[in-house]
Amino acid sequence: MKCCFASDLHGYPSHYEELLNLAKTEKADAVILGGDLLPRKGHHHASLEHQQTFVRGEFRNFSLRMAEITGVSLYAILGNDDWAGTVPLFHKMESEGLIWMLDDRPTILQDRVVLTGYSYVPPTPFLLKDFEKRDLKEDAGPNGLRRIYITRNGRVEETDEKAYFEGRSSIQEDLGSDWKPSPGRPSIRVMHGPPFGTSLDRLYDGRSAGSRAVRECILKTQPLLTLHGHIHESPAVSGTFVERIGVTLSVNAGQTGNGLSAVTFDPDRLDKTLKHTLYGFSPLTS
Repeated sequence: MKCCFASDLHGYPSHYEELLNLAKTEKADAVILGGDLLPRKGHHHASLEHQQTFVRGEFRNFSLRMAEITGVSLYAILGNDDWAGTVPLFHKMESEGLIWMLDDRPTILQDRVVLTGYSYVPPTPFLLKDFEKRDLKEDAGPNGLRRIYITRNGRVEETDEKAYFEGRSSIQEDLGSDWKPSPGRPSIRVMHGPPFGTSLDRLYDGRSAGSRAVRECILKTQPLLTLHGHIHESPAVSGTFVERIGVTLSVNAGQTGNGLSAVTFDPDRLDKTLKHTLYGFSPLTS
């Protein structure tokens, strides 16, 4: 079974076209998207409308072409740069068999691998907060000095930052309760935010900006593979797109701007097949 994974496409037509060509060339059986799929243009209210138009138009056309040219459906999560107000449109595509939204429920690829997804990341400097939560349960969260933007009932609303984060579960709580092992089947977990303190979460200045809860989850559950994005620059800063956490291989395939960043792999032969479109075969497995 051959899989392709990419994250942080941000609505760029060239990235989507390259991903389609990659899936065709690799004869992919599954194409997995790791969040931040949509463009951000205009002020917050206009930005939601622009993303909704993109999903109805360009993204749906991409999904149709993927199905027609490769016979492959898409498996996806959203990311912190995507408005939650687009979710009903993805659900409509799901009802047409064009996409499977992994945040809703896990799926099993070819009766062999369990695939799950999680979109949320720890608080960022950005004002769109639909897919952000406190990282650890004990975290106080932002100080509430800003007004932030969320979508509720399909509309963009301004709200208090501190109250918003304190009123939500943490990533740690979510990941501690949402996953149950599937006996006899390895698992792949798609989580938009990378694990903290690794080669996958480095900002340009070298600081780590990933999730401690995600790292804790990986160490506790030890899936076969975890797939991430969010911090685009990390592979260029750290010099690698992959890190081993216990027995798990974790990958960041966020975009760098130098052509499509994506990974291909066969989960049955991960040690021989994990390959990045820009960095080549994994240094941990080749």
